[in-house]
Amino acid sequence: MDMYDYGASYDHTDYYTPEEAIYVAKKIILSSFTKKRQDGYDEWLKFGQDALVIAINKSPEAPKFSGQRFVKEICGLTE
Repeated sequence: MDMYDYGASYDHTDYYTPEEAIYVAKKIILSSFTKKRQDGYDEWLKFGQDALVIAINKSPEAPKFSGQRFVKEICGLTE
């Protein structure tokens, strides 16, 4: 999802494992901001890309991934 144009979203392909999907989600997010610490988080909130990992085909285990939590960890803003 485009954080600048929140209505816009982009569909990527299906992945065989949750780990593979989360890896791609993290790459998408990391490519969308350049600053560090609070400035990086603010940049991401305004202009970055967020990613959702959604289980398909009635998978019994949905992958747990939060783009916001990931960015906070990368920016060193977790408690």
